[in-house]
Amino acid sequence: GGVAAAKPAERHPVAPAYDFSAVTAYMDAGYKSRGYPGASMLVAKDSRVIYERYFGDYTPATQVQIASSTKWLSAAVIMSLVDDGKIDLDAKLSHYLPQFTGKKGEPTIRQMFSHTSGMLEPPGPPGARAGWDYSLTMQQYADRMAQDVVMAGDPGSGIRYASVSMQIVGAIAEKVTGKSWAELFRARVADPCDMPHTFYGRTPGTTQPATLKETTRNPMLAGGAYSTLHDYAHF
Repeated sequence: GGVAAAKPAERHPVAPAYDFSAVTAYMDAGYKSRGYPGASMLVAKDSRVIYERYFGDYTPATQVQIASSTKWLSAAVIMSLVDDGKIDLDAKLSHYLPQFTGKKGEPTIRQMFSHTSGMLEPPGPPGARAGWDYSLTMQQYADRMAQDVVMAGDPGSGIRYASVSMQIVGAIAEKVTGKSWAELFRARVADPCDMPHTFYGRTPGTTQPATLKETTRNPMLAGGAYSTLHDYAHF
């Protein structure tokens, strides 16, 4: 039950074969023009780093919120549970969470994680949505969404970009394993992929990362992870 550990990218010098000068100039101008404190980039080919550069205040230890790149981490956790037979991608949502009834219970897990479930977040500013309520558990979030989630169309009828369906699948993962999302991520992805500085969490009401001990009980699976450049390169 976990993502197979890949061979870490080697960092010893290699013969120059690429000219990244235009990339360096673009990155350097770009972070400054946006008013960011810094930026970083790592490119690897055939398990060998061919470009690694830090700009501004960024260093190899810089830990940042990785926004929608979180989705790949979350998908890896879910697919490890699929591999173990604990989640069926083609089972309906209601099979795992019977509180989702009618059309709300029809989407498959595959649709829930590919933006084709037909679901949209409840209306209102992000701060008022249950998905941003860190006082909830994932199970409480799912219970609330069983009542409040918006079905903008039939499951499979089109792509509707939203975070809600991924969050609900997180509740399924916790239910079928009896473990928290933080425990699942650590055991199935972070540890085998050598990602000690990556976790889900945000200090409520701020953009600052929570400490590992303060990881939220309702982490945002679509955009709530923090990582470093090397950690994410390992993944």
